Amino acid sequence: MSVTPSMRVLVVDDEPDASAALELLLKPRGFDVRLAATGDEGRAIVTAWKPHVVLLDLMLPDVRDLDLLKDFRHQAPEMQVVMVTSYGSIPKVVEAMNAGAFGFVEKPIDAMLLLAVLDKARETVAMTAENRSLRMQLQDHATLADMVARSDKMKQLFALVRKVAPSDASVLIQGENGTGKELVANAIHRHSRRADSPFVKVNCAAIPS
Repeated sequence: MSVTPSMRVLVVDDEPDASAALELLLKPRGFDVRLAATGDEGRAIVTAWKPHVVLLDLMLPDVRDLDLLKDFRHQAPEMQVVMVTSYGSIPKVVEAMNAGAFGFVEKPIDAMLLLAVLDKARETVAMTAENRSLRMQLQDHATLADMVARSDKMKQLFALVRKVAPSDASVLIQGENGTGKELVANAIHRHSRRADSPFVKVNCAAIPS
C-alpha cells in the first residue's frame, strides 16, 4: 500500500487501548496519527491540524449518535470520515453513509480491511484536492471554445464574441498574423445559432485575380 508521508489521520475513540492499537498499526505504514478521546478534542484537532481522514468511534461519551460526524462534514467537507464501532448494524451503516461517512468498519478491526478503506480514502482526498486546484485555476482564467485567457483585454474579447455570436451581424476580425483570428472565428461559429451547420472557410489570398 502506497501512502504519502503527509497523510494525516485522526483517531477519535474513548477507549485508550483501541486508539493505541490503531496508532501502532498506522504509524509504521507512513501515516501521521493523532488521537482524541472525546468529541470536543476531535473538533479542536480538526480545526487546528486539518486531518485528511478521521477514524471516528460511533459511541463517544459526549456525543449523541451521528452528531459529531455531521459536525465534521460541515466543518471540513473535504475530510473523509470512516466510522468505527462495535455496535454496527445495517440501518446505522446506511444512516452514517447518508450523513456523509466515507466508510464503516467494525471492531475488532480487520487490519487489512481498514488499510484498504484508508487507501480508497487517500485516493478520494487526492482527487478532491486536484479538483479544487482546477477550480481555482479556472477562476483565474476565462475560457471560450479552444481558447484560454488571463488578461482583462482577452476576457473583454470573449465577452464580445459571446455577444455577437447569436446575432446575424457580419463580423470583421482584424489582427496581425498569429494573433488567433481563426480561433476567434471558430468561437463565433460555435456559439452561434448556426453551430450545427458547416463552417465554410475560404482563403481569399489563394483566389486568382
